Amino acid sequence: MKAIILAGGSGSRLWPFSNDDIPKQLLRINSDLSLLQNTFLRLNQLVPAENILTVTNIAYREKTASQLQEISPDGKLLCEPCTRNTAPAIACAIEFLQKENDSPEDIVIIVPADHLIKDHAGFRKTLENAIAIAEKDYLVTLGITPDYPETGFGYIKTADTFDGGFKVEKFVEKPSADLAEKYVASGNYFWNGGIFVGKISVFKEEFAKSAPEIAKLAEKCSFASGLIGEEIFSQMPKISIDYAIMEKSSRIALVKLLSDWSDLGSWQAIYQIHPQDENGNVVVGRAVLHNVRNSLIYSPNTMTAVADIENRVVVNINGISMACNLFQSQNVRILCEAAAKEKIEK
Repeated sequence: MKAIILAGGSGSRLWPFSNDDIPKQLLRINSDLSLLQNTFLRLNQLVPAENILTVTNIAYREKTASQLQEISPDGKLLCEPCTRNTAPAIACAIEFLQKENDSPEDIVIIVPADHLIKDHAGFRKTLENAIAIAEKDYLVTLGITPDYPETGFGYIKTADTFDGGFKVEKFVEKPSADLAEKYVASGNYFWNGGIFVGKISVFKEEFAKSAPEIAKLAEKCSFASGLIGEEIFSQMPKISIDYAIMEKSSRIALVKLLSDWSDLGSWQAIYQIHPQDENGNVVVGRAVLHNVRNSLIYSPNTMTAVADIENRVVVNINGISMACNLFQSQNVRILCEAAAKEKIEK
């Protein structure tokens, strides 16, 4: 059993809390441990620490290594020299595991580093269900049962039941609000959480069939000192694992996630995981409120005063103040990009 943790993202939708110096997966949210550390420990229930490979960007190497050392000296770290999305990262990680142990029939679990899951027992049971199907040469994705019509997630449409899971009919892009409502009402659409389980050999076969350029380049990559060779890796296309192979494969199955789940992909998600007061507000840190309803005030280090607002997010952290609509907080990444451009230009 092997595991790959994808920890290379910047988490721009949680800006300015998450930023270029401290990406989302390294933040400690509702826990003394970071999201990355909790992800590692969840996997460690099934996978020996020495078989857990964390893939991150070279810019986060030292901080990622430090956090992993806090919880285990045995985990492995592989660094990308540049950003190329999840398909190249996974292809190279699988090649690294193959070259290290020559164990193509081993099952590998692939998870993002920045999800919040509190029910470890339910998560483990889900993985056990997925592993049973993966042993039959399927790639298995974990589907999250939607409880509201979210437009910020991709969806997976399922067909017939299959050995404790479902056959996957298709992957669906982030929908409009109307489509999302129809998906939730239908009962056969799941949120795509980006968690996959399968044999190393099956992943390699699907890469070779559907993304041959990535497969060939990955085989040529070097991994000296835990760094993917830049000369080869920089030639990789920027493409997600969904686009590269999952949407094209005929042997994809889905199992329902049996635990809680949040990708903490927006300030709205942060609002949802905290208890609300009698006015529907969440305050993290220090704030003075007057006539404020259904809002998140995130100000852990500085006093923030807010009046006469509803359904808003107000953040004051790392020397930056930010405000947005609670239900459109996905747009924060636009502010993050604009702020970075202004900083560069100055």
